[in-house]
Amino acid sequence: MKIIEVYILKDFTKKLIISLLLFTALFVTPRLFEILYLGYTRSLPVELILRLTILSLPQVLTYSIPVSGIIAIFTSLGIMSFKKEIIAIQSCGISPLRVTGVLIIFSLLIVTIMLYLQLELFPRSYTRFKDIILIIRSTDSLPDFTSKSLITFENVTLYFSKLDMENKRGEDVFVSIKENKVTKIINAKNAEFNFTTEILNLKLFSGTIERKLQDKTTTLDLVPFNFFELNIPAKFQRQVYRTKTLEEMTLAELLSSLKNKANPQHPLKIELFKKIMFSISFFPLSLLSISLSIKKNDRRSSVSAGYGIMICVVYYLLNITGFILAQQGMMDYISLGITTIVFTIFALYHWKTIL
Repeated sequence: MKIIEVYILKDFTKKLIISLLLFTALFVTPRLFEILYLGYTRSLPVELILRLTILSLPQVLTYSIPVSGIIAIFTSLGIMSFKKEIIAIQSCGISPLRVTGVLIIFSLLIVTIMLYLQLELFPRSYTRFKDIILIIRSTDSLPDFTSKSLITFENVTLYFSKLDMENKRGEDVFVSIKENKVTKIINAKNAEFNFTTEILNLKLFSGTIERKLQDKTTTLDLVPFNFFELNIPAKFQRQVYRTKTLEEMTLAELLSSLKNKANPQHPLKIELFKKIMFSISFFPLSLLSISLSIKKNDRRSSVSAGYGIMICVVYYLLNITGFILAQQGMMDYISLGITTIVFTIFALYHWKTIL
């Protein structure tokens, strides 16, 4: 029995990897062209282009993993069914459930990965991606893009790797100030700051001040310092804080926002429910795919596979439609789970017909 399970798992894993590489490359291509165009127009270093590409991968994987998993199930079991291997195994008295149990367990593992991607990794990486894009477009000079805190003014950009708002301190600070045709670039190891109604006072420690022409290539001077104090007048304080979108919120952030009754509850519930349902939807679809692939006496396995893929497309179209209707207030967020429930019932019924 273990030999059969290992055989099925190896064949499935091989096809999953091939499908995952193919669909990930396909889905990442539009974003990659966007990054390359930005890199060309803003003369970005290769390291930064690679960083942006890596940060865009979690979003791509949320789509490529479920598609690749369904395709891998159909191709691996479909070929076995076409070669009569499934019938041969069943003739030995082994039930389809025992044969494909390893794939069902693997499907649960993929659901767990999808939940982590949707609720943690994708929101964090997408937030970092958008922060970097914003700072690239707001300044002609580029810092080391490892920070998590970005604040922009009319012509002043602040970037911190660590920001302690309670104690009003920051570490690894980058400041870019546009003055006529010159950009002043300040890098400091530590900073202390204080806001008033008229001014932002920034005390910088251990760093350098570099003045560059805005042609990005000519450096006028580079001066080290132990202490430097910078005052940003009130006229610069029309701050442009980039507010996180709902899709950038992690599970903890969504739950925290839901606890605050002052926040609009309906959009938050829709986003949370969408992330969860999109992740767990792979399991009923995988059950349906497995049952269609190993259906008894099915000599047209390619037709069954095509039928199953069509069902998957219909499922996601219905989910997207439901999400749009929920956003418009035409249906409640709980109703987004109806499609998953119906397809789960359909998958279990189909399993009943082959057991």
